[in-house]
Order: sequence, then structure tokens, then C-alpha cells
Amino acid sequence: TGFGLLFAAIATIIKNVRYLKKPDLKKEREIYETDERNRMLGLRSWAYAGYAMLFILYIGILVSGFISIIILKTLLVILAVYVLLFIFRMILQKTM
Repeated sequence: TGFGLLFAAIATIIKNVRYLKKPDLKKEREIYETDERNRMLGLRSWAYAGYAMLFILYIGILVSGFISIIILKTLLVILAVYVLLFIFRMILQKTM
């Protein structure tokens, strides 16, 4: 795991140095990251993935109740963390 993280960090550093040295690549990347359409697509994809996860988690909780109590408890903890993240998001939206 450590070597994987090290190589990923080195690759990211090389990529960022390349962006800093070439102004045309830097400008292209800046447009890509700040474009409203790309940001909206990203937000929508995260929202749809969240809805799908919540639906699959709900089905899993229903089914796991008949199979194993340990799996049920694990899925309930995952649901609790998911709801906690949603609550944090709501709080941050009100403060910003």
C-alpha cells in the first residue's frame, strides 16, 4: 500500500509540474475545473450515485434481516454514516 501511495504521489507531482511549466495546459485545466457545466455534471453524478447507494442499502437492509444479524448491523452502521454525511452537508450549506 505504501509503494502504491508513493508512486501515485510521484505521478501527481510530475503531472502538476508539467501543468505549471506549460501555460496552455494550465489554462486548459483551469477551464476544465471551473466550467459550470462540468461542475453541474459532477454534482449530478454524485447525487445519482448517492440515490442509488441509498436504494441498494435499503434493499440490502431488508434482505439481510432474514439472513444475518451481523450483516444487518453493518449495513445499519453504513446507513448511519451516510445520514451523518448528509446532515453535515446540510449544516455546511446553511453556513456558506
